[in-house]
Amino acid sequence: MIEVSFIIPCLNEELTLRTVIDEIRGSYEGHVEYEILVCDNGSSDKSREIARDSGVTLIEVSEKGYGNAIRGGIANAKGTIGVMGDADGSYTFSEAKDLIQDTRDGAVLAIGNRFRGGIQPGAMPFLHRYLGNPVLSLLGRTLHKTGVGDFHCGLRAFSIEEMKALGLRSSGMEFASEMVVRTAKTGRRISERPVTLKPDGRNRAPHLRTWRDGWRHLSFLLTTTGPSALMISGALLLLSTSLVAVAVLAILALSDGAADLAGPRMQSVYISVGTIASTSVLMFQIARALSEPIEAEKSIATKKQSRNTQLRTLLVVSCGLLSIGALVILIEVFRWSSRNFAAFPGSTLIMSVATVPFVVGANGVFLSTLALVLKRKDMW
Repeated sequence: MIEVSFIIPCLNEELTLRTVIDEIRGSYEGHVEYEILVCDNGSSDKSREIARDSGVTLIEVSEKGYGNAIRGGIANAKGTIGVMGDADGSYTFSEAKDLIQDTRDGAVLAIGNRFRGGIQPGAMPFLHRYLGNPVLSLLGRTLHKTGVGDFHCGLRAFSIEEMKALGLRSSGMEFASEMVVRTAKTGRRISERPVTLKPDGRNRAPHLRTWRDGWRHLSFLLTTTGPSALMISGALLLLSTSLVAVAVLAILALSDGAADLAGPRMQSVYISVGTIASTSVLMFQIARALSEPIEAEKSIATKKQSRNTQLRTLLVVSCGLLSIGALVILIEVFRWSSRNFAAFPGSTLIMSVATVPFVVGANGVFLSTLALVLKRKDMW
């Protein structure tokens, strides 16, 4: 009887796939009943041929995305414990033994921690190592009350039955965050073990895209937390940003000799900041209202359509405000440049007032696009 299903997402990994398969066999043959599932996500190289020749199970997943590939493996796994890890040679699968044991001992999810285990030189980009992963992991721990130190480690073991029950749905790299968040919401045990990250064996750019996938992780973490937590974090961010903006503008005003911070120049600044702050809080309130669960079963379709219409209306109005603000700002910058960037009467007031529709519109575009594209309101 198969106990462990090794799930290997694969997209054009012909250089390393056979090595990964051989390593798994060398580490677990004779010690555990296992299967290896190579979940190919549309490779155009020899990855599929290598999987077939190696005698492993090839799962062809047509829908693109890291999450889709893993979910395809989970759906076809015959074991009780799943182990997922990349096909690029960046993880040592023998280190999953402790993760497997934690799962046997009752952990629903056992995840590696690369920061505790070691990151070899060249294995992780500087931005990912010192900003992206630590910040997103901290945000995940704070918003979702879990002690996981490395939200994005790709080597992990889990209960296949429990993962199927969670109804995981993410299609991309944010799937890694979804596994942690949804498991944490059940109150079930999550464990962590040190693992090592090595430089991958690819001769091309990695599939991970820093800003695109970082945004997908961030948006998932924000849109799956409770509205109150989102309101609090947004309000704190808004407050700190507003204070910094006022301080900077006050310093600029003083540097021009305007010592009176209650004068007309600074009054326009205070009005702008206050308007933007209050509107931003309103946007969070709108997000909260839209996230309320739909109770009446018979009216679900109608209410969902109504919400989509409201969001599209908000998007159109916000785009209009953003365009107006941007147009006025561009005109003023052009006028300013035509005077060799020398100050001229009314410029400060016009620019500060123009920032109001610009920022309000930007907030509206962000909110409506986030809800329309990700469609995660039902997950709050």
